[in-house]
Amino acid sequence: MNATVLYVDDDRMQLERFEQKLGKFFKVIPADSGPKGVEVLEKNAIHVVVADQEMQGMNGIEFLKEAQRISPHVPRIMLTAQEGEALVIQAVNEGKVQGYVRKPLDGKESEVLSLLNLCYQNYLKEEVIQRQNKELRDLVDQVKLSKEKDVAIARLESRHRVVNELGHNLRNPMTPVYTCYQMLGEMATQYQSGKLSDAEKREMFEQAIKMIGIAAPEMERLREELKNLSRFIQDETDPVGDAGLPLKKR
Repeated sequence: MNATVLYVDDDRMQLERFEQKLGKFFKVIPADSGPKGVEVLEKNAIHVVVADQEMQGMNGIEFLKEAQRISPHVPRIMLTAQEGEALVIQAVNEGKVQGYVRKPLDGKESEVLSLLNLCYQNYLKEEVIQRQNKELRDLVDQVKLSKEKDVAIARLESRHRVVNELGHNLRNPMTPVYTCYQMLGEMATQYQSGKLSDAEKREMFEQAIKMIGIAAPEMERLREELKNLSRFIQDETDPVGDAGLPLKKR
């Protein structure tokens, strides 16, 4: 199945160029304003949302916040011509973006394509989690029909809560970590260009330290959640009896 990408930008030329460059890889639905993007999102199955920050009326972050409310599981990407990290951090905190790209996009087709593919894969993983949650809820409903399954109900409900929590906890640290990775890569490219003054290099170094400070605790959180996931998988592979109860190990 091809991914459907919603691209929101009030520059008609940018809409046309985006669709021309990436339309052969994805189905692109253009929208020339934030409100029109909201309308498209409400009426169509969208897999990735891309929005320009510098739009009249509803700007990119405002639209992405609304997109997050309407379709919280659909990944979001911000495009911006503005420099600096403050806007990116705001987009992560408020719009829950999974990535960003600096404009202009000329010569960055491979970067945009890679980011779109990554977001689409995240969407598919989220879809699996949602389907498994539904299956678990259905199992809980079936088991509730039998009074002899009370303990099995508790186990299935526990599975549901753990899977839901693990999915949420694994997603949350990934967003700032990936964004910090992008920003550090951008800083490295600027540093290697040899065009920066000593003052700019010192400022960039200080920014890099801040980015690492943001990413480090998130990486630790991710490590802990992966350990929790490993323990959960181990528990789920224990043999179970006919009533759905774990068999006691001898």
